[in-house]
Amino acid sequence: MSIHVNPTCIDLHTPDWLADLLRKKTSTLANWRYAGIGPKYIKTGNQIFYRESDVAAYLDQCVRGGVAHG
Repeated sequence: MSIHVNPTCIDLHTPDWLADLLRKKTSTLANWRYAGIGPKYIKTGNQIFYRESDVAAYLDQCVRGGVAHG
């Protein structure tokens, strides 16, 4: 069985990219991965990548708040 992936359809980013986006340290992301929390990630060998779609899904789960009063 072979899997064909079109690389233009997948946006892979490094932990440094995500740390900048979330204003966290890369060590915090590593702790999240170890604890099984945070956005889904891809591990190939010793490299970690995050897909934009997984980061967006994680951020959607973090949305809090109610109806604005005004």
